[in-house]
Amino acid sequence: MISTIFFDIGNVLVGFDHNRIWQRLADFSPYSPQEIQQLIQKTRLMPLHETGKLSPQQLFHAFQQHVQLDAALSYQRFSLLWADIFWENPPMIELAEQLRARYTLGLLSNTGEIHWNWLVSRFAIFRRIDLRILSFQVGCMKPDPQIFHEAIRQAHVQPEQCAYLDDIPTYIEASRKIGMHGIHVQSPEQVREECRALRIAL
Repeated sequence: MISTIFFDIGNVLVGFDHNRIWQRLADFSPYSPQEIQQLIQKTRLMPLHETGKLSPQQLFHAFQQHVQLDAALSYQRFSLLWADIFWENPPMIELAEQLRARYTLGLLSNTGEIHWNWLVSRFAIFRRIDLRILSFQVGCMKPDPQIFHEAIRQAHVQPEQCAYLDDIPTYIEASRKIGMHGIHVQSPEQVREECRALRIAL
């Protein structure tokens, strides 16, 4: 019987758009948004930040070097430009609130410290979920099996007692390989149908 339900964050509970970052940073760089994106994709800055190996301040300094950010851009302004890329997904938040009455809910997400601090300060749902398996805190990222095992360990349950909701098929497959019930998020209606199929009470 399922007792714990883990949610991914991006494109599940909230929408997001990384292009907003590149567009904003282009105002402080000689490079275009597309060039900034390409330059950063050639580095490991984002995975290093999202596994806690690069602090927010170190991320900022690395961006200063890689895309020649103007000295007028402060760390505080950079953090704001980096963080403000999310918007609520009301049907999925409603589902999470509904499930919270009967199940233990958790977050299982690849994210960095800047984004997490913004999310928890702006969206109430993230303050209501105490079980948080965040890549920058645990030092590994999906689809690494280690992060799923860490989720199970912190939840004090067996894999078959967990459902996991994510929009990325590779991550769903990784969760299923260790015995969790993976639900590939495509629409709120489809998620509800799959929850019912797993006998998750709505």
